Amino acid sequence: MPWQTEIPWTLIRRPAKPWSSALRQKTTHYPSHWLSIFSTCPLYFMPFKVLVQKRVFNSEASRSSLYEKNSRTLIKIKPATVLSVFLLGVSACWTEDKPLCYGKEHMSGARTLLERLLWFSTYLGGTSTGIWTCAFVADPGDYKFSAQAEGSILQAVESGHDFHSMTGVSSVLFYHLASVGRHCRRLVQTGAADPDLEASFERTLLDWKPRHSDKTLVEMSLAYRNHGLIMLYEICGRRDQPQTNGVYRGPAIWNNTRTRHAIRSLAFDSLERLLGTPIDAACMNFHSMTLLTAGAQLQHNDTIVRVQVVERFKALYSINQIAVNLWAIELLEELWGLRDNGNPVSWPELLLSKDWTLNFA
Repeated sequence: MPWQTEIPWTLIRRPAKPWSSALRQKTTHYPSHWLSIFSTCPLYFMPFKVLVQKRVFNSEASRSSLYEKNSRTLIKIKPATVLSVFLLGVSACWTEDKPLCYGKEHMSGARTLLERLLWFSTYLGGTSTGIWTCAFVADPGDYKFSAQAEGSILQAVESGHDFHSMTGVSSVLFYHLASVGRHCRRLVQTGAADPDLEASFERTLLDWKPRHSDKTLVEMSLAYRNHGLIMLYEICGRRDQPQTNGVYRGPAIWNNTRTRHAIRSLAFDSLERLLGTPIDAACMNFHSMTLLTAGAQLQHNDTIVRVQVVERFKALYSINQIAVNLWAIELLEELWGLRDNGNPVSWPELLLSKDWTLNFA
């Protein structure tokens, strides 16, 4: 009696759709798709295994299944994931033993989550803190947000509550400071200025007003605003003279007596607010970057205030044990020496020349 072929996948000719009823409606559901296949596949011999892989496994359907499963995983972000990324980001300043890293990978993950969690005001405010403090030190290529994402973030920040447990009353201000910081860093690194954008930044910062009754939070917020204006005036220059082919040709601001006076006035206003804040205030941990920016403007005859700034950084280090406070002292003392000798370098410029990265988050 001749052999009769009973199993379709051993035929020489290709069947139309083996097991079509078993696999119908299941190719887009990853677990059931593979369960259906493996429950019926004859994998006892290698030739059968190869034939099954060629004829039964639909690579395009499998790819779609994997894509859909991955999409569902990304949509459902677990609270533990948010907490893990947040803790890794804020702990980067404790784990680095040299001023060479700001936690780029953690901040990248935080930004990715931020695009999907704009409704989560607590995470939105906490991430804004890290983004603005890293804006001045991060390489411009590290920031990948699209214009659409930027608009969504700004809308979410502006529609949130006035008070946040980490940012106080400064959530909207932090967003604008991050934009100023990225522009200043890009200007220092590439030399490409944008007078219209810089004028817009200036108006936004000057128009911003804190809305809260807590004195320490208001003082800190105004010091933040001064920090942005100082960076804008010192690095961008807000120049009166025209540019050459749209390229920034150096700190022309130092030829403008009125602007120099404005910077110094903003710096002393910030120092008065920061140094007047009690050392046990809840917001003390957020003073470092603004203290550095204001302290950098002190001249050789401001000896007493320079000592006060150094002592405040030491006090901050005693509170949180974050090494960035000690590195800030080292940077300031070197900066003061350069400025006393006639070199009007800004602290971000000196930071780049030293190949340092200070993480104030």
